Amino acid sequence: MSGLARKSTTDRLKGLLFLPLAMIQSLWLLMTFRPHLSIGVGGYASGPLILLAALMGFPTMIQEQNVYPGATNRILSRFARISAVSFEETRRYLKGKTVVTGNPVRPGFYRIKRGIKEKGRFHLLIFGGSQGARIINKNMVEALAYLKDYRSLMQIIHQTGEREHQNVAEAYQRMGFKARIEPYIYDIIPHYDQADLVVCRSGATTIAELTAAGKASVLIPIAVSAGEHQLRNARSLASSGAAIVIEEKELSGRLLAEQIISLMKSPTRLQQMEHNSHQLGQKEAAEVIARLALELMGNESIPNSSGKEI
Repeated sequence: MSGLARKSTTDRLKGLLFLPLAMIQSLWLLMTFRPHLSIGVGGYASGPLILLAALMGFPTMIQEQNVYPGATNRILSRFARISAVSFEETRRYLKGKTVVTGNPVRPGFYRIKRGIKEKGRFHLLIFGGSQGARIINKNMVEALAYLKDYRSLMQIIHQTGEREHQNVAEAYQRMGFKARIEPYIYDIIPHYDQADLVVCRSGATTIAELTAAGKASVLIPIAVSAGEHQLRNARSLASSGAAIVIEEKELSGRLLAEQIISLMKSPTRLQQMEHNSHQLGQKEAAEVIARLALELMGNESIPNSSGKEI
């Protein structure tokens, strides 16, 4: 398969030519494997198989992580038996039976502490995805000049990505900030645990982690995400009072610093944002999705993490 959205006419024609082959491959898989359940999690590759599975009478489910579903899941929702979504507002974009389940994250995120972590210190966690985010790195470095009067109060952990790690680390050092600058953070849960504020993107998994942890955030959505997924995700948190959104076209070092300083000086507001974020977290997301899956396969209950049936 090949994607059809945001493609040139030539690429779309190539994608359409792949469809018959994809349907044949899907038919072969379904006839040989005969699944008790097929689950699509978005993306063009799931389209032919889930569609054909539904038409052939196999139980099907789709899971949508973003506020605004991609084209594949919007189409498949007409055929799948159930759609599991992360946000209440996603319901209006999908057809058929829809259940708000949340997006599963590791259990450790739900055990993270909220509230002020260390009196007289402000812990700031910054990251831009596994490869970092150049625009976040650049503007955070620019923000240091506006944050310098507060550097003795701040403890910063910044994930930069490999490519810009050295330059960003040197910038912090030049400005006299004691910060931990990492190309990649392999276990981010302890850093979430210490953070008073998180500056990050707004992908579906990041949003799920923020709300599971109950963290206040400054969200900088990537400008080129399909269907403005990240912007819509970020606005959903902001509308609930759990986050501040800065779009890339508005972002500057000064504005970023102003938002950080404003929240650092307003612990009551920060705590309210944490509370609002925590209220959005779906602690039982994995178990609820598993229960729906088993129900579609003819099972009625599963044990949850405490050993009790749900």
